[in-house]
Amino acid sequence: MILPDTLQYDVYWNNDLMKYTFVNLPLVHGLQERMLKDTDNEKYAPATVRDHISLTQWIDSVLTIKQEDARYELVHSEIMPIMIILSIIKTMDDMGENIEGIRIHPDNFFIENRAINNNWNDCLTMIEKDELFDVKYEPNINLDCLPYDYPKFLNNEIPANLSRSYGLGIIFLQLLSKRKILPWSLNSEEVGFEWQFVLHRLQGNGKISSLNYRIISSCLSPRQRENNLLRYVLDDEYVKEAFRDNPEIQNWHQLREQLNKSLKLMRDNLISVANEAHRQLIIIDLD
Repeated sequence: MILPDTLQYDVYWNNDLMKYTFVNLPLVHGLQERMLKDTDNEKYAPATVRDHISLTQWIDSVLTIKQEDARYELVHSEIMPIMIILSIIKTMDDMGENIEGIRIHPDNFFIENRAINNNWNDCLTMIEKDELFDVKYEPNINLDCLPYDYPKFLNNEIPANLSRSYGLGIIFLQLLSKRKILPWSLNSEEVGFEWQFVLHRLQGNGKISSLNYRIISSCLSPRQRENNLLRYVLDDEYVKEAFRDNPEIQNWHQLREQLNKSLKLMRDNLISVANEAHRQLIIIDLD
């Protein structure tokens, strides 16, 4: 691969967000050497949190697990991403008033190691006991969290709770698709991620259940912004009608409610296979 001479470290668009992208992209001969300094890998790396890994490190670990490994079906199921997001929401709840300064980013949340080491029996026991993973919030001030905020070009007056549910929806999509980096719409970070392409690909490959598809769509779709604004000018019953296709998710509390419904649905549709393992069925609505 021959890189153009104009591709150099000091080009105007090589900002914090782009450098983070280059750090997390698969190695391309000559690319990272040109676009990153030696200190950048450390600057944009997740913090070290004892007995915990960041969400991008969780994705990296999942991708190393072989199909013959007893953990493979679990970490590639929808159950594990649901439990991780529910665990993050619990941590956010515990922050109280400190939630106002939260910087949502997959490398600012650290989940305990058992999220990668658990087997099916461990996971099902947690569900039966209504337990979640321990998640720690350790923000890296060098990370640009703009892509995990509601795209401002759509509306500059989005409530903070709606923006937070947007960021959690993006992370949920990353955990389901096992992608540390998502493509940007119109190649512009200000416009946000091209989440629809990734979501539709999951659906096309039979990797996501209908309810989780609708949950992500509800978190990320501009219709959420429109429905929020409609509350100020229209009857509430009219606004409820707008949520018939997708559930209403205007904050992370509503997101938790829908994820708990999804977790129960996933748990109720497990099938037992050999060696005390399980396999999750993908539940597709036909209506």
